[in-house]
Amino acid sequence: MNLWRPIRSGLIAARAYSFPASTVPVFVGAAYASTIRRLNSTEIAWFLYTWVAATLLHAGCNLINDYYDWKNRVDEDHDLRSSAVDGTSDSVMKSIRLGGLVCLGIGSFIGLDIAIERSWSVLLIGTIGVGIAYFYTARPLGLKYRALGELAVFLGMGPLMVFGTFIAIRQEWNKEVWLVSVPIGLMVTAILYANNLRDFRNDASKGFVTLPMILGEKLAPLFFYCLIAGAYVIPIVFAVMTRSWRWLLPLVSMPLALRSVRRIRRGFPDSLDLLLNIDVVCARLHLVYGILFIIGIN
Repeated sequence: MNLWRPIRSGLIAARAYSFPASTVPVFVGAAYASTIRRLNSTEIAWFLYTWVAATLLHAGCNLINDYYDWKNRVDEDHDLRSSAVDGTSDSVMKSIRLGGLVCLGIGSFIGLDIAIERSWSVLLIGTIGVGIAYFYTARPLGLKYRALGELAVFLGMGPLMVFGTFIAIRQEWNKEVWLVSVPIGLMVTAILYANNLRDFRNDASKGFVTLPMILGEKLAPLFFYCLIAGAYVIPIVFAVMTRSWRWLLPLVSMPLALRSVRRIRRGFPDSLDLLLNIDVVCARLHLVYGILFIIGIN
């Protein structure tokens, strides 16, 4: 077998373009930690170490996801695939799965090191995070196929990553961090949910159950609107409660949010041409929103 082929397929399946979804919550956790006291060089090092772990877990999740989507014959329509991996053999896909396990393993090792050196709370958070990353598509749970994908993504790339980063830096619990993590969790969940809205017909034909399918055609778009609205309402509440108008900075990204809302309103469920890149549109929104949110924290 050509050794370059599984490597190339693995790099594609890792989907580096999606890494901002895990980078933003890590930076949010670090930004909030810096509001308590300016980070010293040691804390910055732990922050970067945590970022590496989060990125590896994200890459591992993507690789495992591609393997089980392939195994379960999900996204056979090339236009609806999560990655650009195409025409892969059994051996290549098994290599992708192995790559995913390696990424999860290294990420877990780093997490264990952080737990030993900084706080054992990281062990609990990391264990849940690794479990979500693997069982997102892997059997026997297959969270993605049981309408639990949104909850998994919200927790994994919202509260868990934000709070885990904060603890790795500060070595203490802070209930306010959980509140700060919610808007980021809602926005990243919107990416997955928009993807599931796009795949509404395709998933139904494959026999999988997603949250939009449970809600039905009438209510499914409303949940997306609620995710977006929640991500903007919460910073407004923070601004009023703290009398710090810097929390309002994420509102600058609202034109991008309205663009995604219009696409869903016009395209769901049958105008696939309007929804083909809806996940990309929402990912771009998440990145811009996240950057503004981070700046607002400081």
